[in-house]
Amino acid sequence: FGGGVSAVVRLRTTGNVSFNVSPAANFAGSITRRATVKIIVKIGENVRVFRKAISIGKNSSRKSNSIYHTRGIKERYKVINLVNKTDFSYIFEVDDCGIIKIFKILRKKHSKFINLLQREFEVLSLLNHPGIPRVQPDGYLSWKDETNKELHGFVMDKVDGINLEERLNQQSQQAITEERAIDWLKQLLNILDYIHQQGYIHRDIKPSNIILKNNGQIVLIDFNTCRAVSET
Repeated sequence: FGGGVSAVVRLRTTGNVSFNVSPAANFAGSITRRATVKIIVKIGENVRVFRKAISIGKNSSRKSNSIYHTRGIKERYKVINLVNKTDFSYIFEVDDCGIIKIFKILRKKHSKFINLLQREFEVLSLLNHPGIPRVQPDGYLSWKDETNKELHGFVMDKVDGINLEERLNQQSQQAITEERAIDWLKQLLNILDYIHQQGYIHRDIKPSNIILKNNGQIVLIDFNTCRAVSET
């Protein structure tokens, strides 16, 4: 419990164990929080108390904390959770005045990547299909964080469900039925047909970019490599 030494405690008798976790105030609202864990182990008349400062969250890196602060992004979007992290962006789940949405924030400040992000937002704002995430006209944001670092990102509706890559992994011991596979394929072709009619090509079709909603509907995501037909 400190000094670089880790310990594994195994209890081979009946006892009561209680935990008290108190996140530190200066990390409130962050994905990664510092907390002091108090562990009380009682075995018969013997009582031992352990305390340990730990990080709680999906990403323990202090670097990512500079993306947002306790007031929320632009004093509106409160970060709830880090959903995904790629070489291109961070994907956050945020609270927008009580409505849960997805916030895609660029990781690298470079004109090339900024242009890609802006184009993705512009394409999504022009598309209107139930199989494509929706964005609002004022959904693209640029701002400076508490360290004066310039950031770019945009907000889109949250799609509840899991991607097909995860779904297929869940079915590793059980094959997907032909009927279900055909239904997914038909939905995907319908979405792609609509995108092509609008003059765009997605260019990154893969299971991890296809969300299966709880009601069985397919949604295609991640338009950062999307191109106009005239550009290809």
